Amino acid sequence: MAASHEALVHALVTRGVDKGNVSTSLKGLEAKGLVTIARTPGGRAEAVDLTAAWRNRVASLTASCD
Repeated sequence: MAASHEALVHALVTRGVDKGNVSTSLKGLEAKGLVTIARTPGGRAEAVDLTAAWRNRVASLTASCD
């Protein structure tokens, strides 16, 4: 379920979302333990992934919609 940070930002920006808002939102989600952001040794965001707890939550929500 991991996605490159660049691809995620690009997908959202092409839909009118401000790039700065994406980064701020992702940092907030990371602080809440909902996503992990893999970073390069220089600190640049490289990949974003849901935490295991949130993957399980998504799976349970999806199952309840079936």
